Amino acid sequence: MMRRTRIVAATVAALVVVVVAGCASPSGAPSSPTPPPVAQVQSAVDCTASLWQVLGQAGPAPTAAPGTMPPGFGPVAAVMCSMTSVTDSAGQWSAIKETRYTGDLGALIAALHESDDVPPVGAACPAMAELPPALWLVDASGAAIWVRYPKDGCGFSKKDPGIALAALSATDLSVVKVQLVTPKAAIDSTCATGWKLMPPSAYPPAPGDSVSAASTAEVCRYRVSGWSQDDGAGVFESGRVLSGDDVSTAWSLATRGASAPPCTTRATEFGILQSADPNGGGPFYWVELDGCRRVYPQGGPAYRAPAALIALFG
Repeated sequence: MMRRTRIVAATVAALVVVVVAGCASPSGAPSSPTPPPVAQVQSAVDCTASLWQVLGQAGPAPTAAPGTMPPGFGPVAAVMCSMTSVTDSAGQWSAIKETRYTGDLGALIAALHESDDVPPVGAACPAMAELPPALWLVDASGAAIWVRYPKDGCGFSKKDPGIALAALSATDLSVVKVQLVTPKAAIDSTCATGWKLMPPSAYPPAPGDSVSAASTAEVCRYRVSGWSQDDGAGVFESGRVLSGDDVSTAWSLATRGASAPPCTTRATEFGILQSADPNGGGPFYWVELDGCRRVYPQGGPAYRAPAALIALFG
């Protein structure tokens, strides 16, 4: 999965997901934008709820929607909720960063009060969806509103609010871990956090990848979380870089074995034996750790997995 970033301002980035390649061209006479809703006053900033879409709907659904500043609301600070990542002894986490902006908010409020632009006839707009960082305004009591960015003619957030924020004093209030994305063992071993176990016929050959040329090896263990027809989705469990005699032993065991008899028992765990070269490349093998206990060489027929090879996966 790939993600792209669209800059809202020099210091404010918005998460953008590519939906369709190419451009969309509005046609017909321009029409006036629909007036945006007025923001509801909340008891406090709620970064987790306002980043609900960015979190893949893993967090609590928002109780309010972004809107314009209601009459009588007197902000004294702004708070930006953005996604980041942190690494600790457990691994790399997705996280929410809360940054407070203080100073003269006049330019920011003026930028947020700008009207949406009318889409020009025949304009070419990128076919993308935008999920910008959530911006809140806070009054002296701590009450807050989730504000909406004015839109340009293509429906993307205007740059002016970000430019105004960059002129204010910023203080990081907190970073809250959300979900463990890459376990420490996967970072240390360079194992992927997910892999698919597919039938041998689905594995294309890898010309030029010679076991004899492999001077490193790592083993990655996966638990099958579910099946889709003949494909098993694997979730990372453990992994390690082999050393010493284990390197040559692993490659030797993976490249020989008796032909596998017909078998339809699905594995609940499998492993990947591959080169530990950080630049990638090299041979790799799929090993069923239970079920039919087969080795799938890349581009070749399956054969029985030696017990000593399975033992290397722990």
